[in-house]
Amino acid sequence: NITVVDQANAPARPSKPQIPLYLALGIGLGLFFGCAAALLVEAIDNKIQDAEEIEVMQIPVLGITPQIEANRATSTAIMLDSPHAAFGESVRRLRSGLLISCSGRPPQVLLVSSAGPGEGKSTLALNLAASLSRFEKSVLLVEADMRRPVLRRRLGLEGTDGLSTMLSDRDSASSVMPVPDNPNLHLLAGGPVPPYPAELIGSQRMRTLLEEWRGEFDFIVLDSPPVLPVTDAQLLEEMADATILLARVGVTTRARSEEHTSE
Repeated sequence: NITVVDQANAPARPSKPQIPLYLALGIGLGLFFGCAAALLVEAIDNKIQDAEEIEVMQIPVLGITPQIEANRATSTAIMLDSPHAAFGESVRRLRSGLLISCSGRPPQVLLVSSAGPGEGKSTLALNLAASLSRFEKSVLLVEADMRRPVLRRRLGLEGTDGLSTMLSDRDSASSVMPVPDNPNLHLLAGGPVPPYPAELIGSQRMRTLLEEWRGEFDFIVLDSPPVLPVTDAQLLEEMADATILLARVGVTTRARSEEHTSE
């Protein structure tokens, strides 16, 4: 006993789901949370991302070098032979910038360091010394990082004595050795790891040796330990003519660079 009073018609616009409303809400909320997440990441991440951030901190930028894979840096220590290598060209630009940075006589003792470990300072110091030696100049590369010496192994040189031996024993023979295939480049490796490296670096013996090397070599490149974990680099800065602080994009923080600059 059913009587149809009014025939039902399908609605032109269904009440649920309201697709345009949901799409608008999704786009709006997505943009809001995306912008909020980007601002949060930007506020938390204090790592250096480009050279402009270094210039904002009023630190002069001498050059920019491309990142090198770890296996390539350890297998081929000196990467200047290829004339089209980006890293080699960047080191040459750094060398030119250093030679013309000071009016008159260029700096003779160059200190290469970084804010923290693992930022490539030893690789840069080695290739910068090799680049300077290509100018027919006698160059001494001193591995002043006696805590983690790596240059002797990378160059495939034998022996155990080095800077630590010469600083702790005044009667020890000179441990300076020529670098193969680089007639103008000489290396003084770090030597055995001493118990108190900072005391040896800051000793009068170190200053005396550095003065002797100034008379024997045209350039002296000091591969220094990182500036923040230990005090060795601060002691060496007083003896050097110029300091090169390496900052690695995405690794070195702004606080580290600003702290070293303020010191």
